[in-house]
Amino acid sequence: MIPHRTYSQRDMRWARKRLGPSVITCGSSGCLSTCIANAIGITPAELIDQLEFTRDDSKYGGGMILWNDKNKETLRKLGLEYIDRYRSWGVDDFQKMKEKCTDDSYVPILEIKTRTNTRFDRHWVLPLGRRWSIWGLGWLSVDPWIGGMQKKTVGTGAPYMWETGWLLFKRV
Repeated sequence: MIPHRTYSQRDMRWARKRLGPSVITCGSSGCLSTCIANAIGITPAELIDQLEFTRDDSKYGGGMILWNDKNKETLRKLGLEYIDRYRSWGVDDFQKMKEKCTDDSYVPILEIKTRTNTRFDRHWVLPLGRRWSIWGLGWLSVDPWIGGMQKKTVGTGAPYMWETGWLLFKRV
C-alpha cells in the first residue's frame, strides 16, 4: 500500500488557489495536484506554490501541470521522480501497472473518465491497492474530489468509469 494523505481538492483552505496563470482553481481542476500532494505528504497549496502550470492543458494532458525539467526537479526534491505518462489502457499497460503497484517505491496515479449525465470528465485518483468486484478489478483509491478513500472499478464493464491512462512516479 502506498503511503498517503487524503486531502480534498475542494478543501476551503486551498480550493480557490489558482493553478498558475489561469483562472482555473484547485477546487475545480486540482485533482492531479492533490493526488501528487497526497502521495508526497504535503498540502495541495504547498505543492501548487512550487509548480508551474499551463493555460492550455490540451498540450500536456496532466492536470494543468507543465511537465518540464523545472517541475520534474521540484518533484524530485519533494521525494517523487517522474517516470512516465501512459496514455492507453491495454493489457500490457495493465500488467505494467499491476507490477508497479506491488512495489511501494512506485506511485502510480490513474487518469479516469467519469460519466455525469450526458458528458464524460477526466479525473485523477491515487490508487492504494487492488480489489476484485463483480465488475472486474478495482482499485481502492484516494479520490481528491471527496478527500477520502473510494473504490474505483477498472474496465468497460464498470458502470461509470474507466482508466484512460496513468502517470508513474518513483519515491526517491
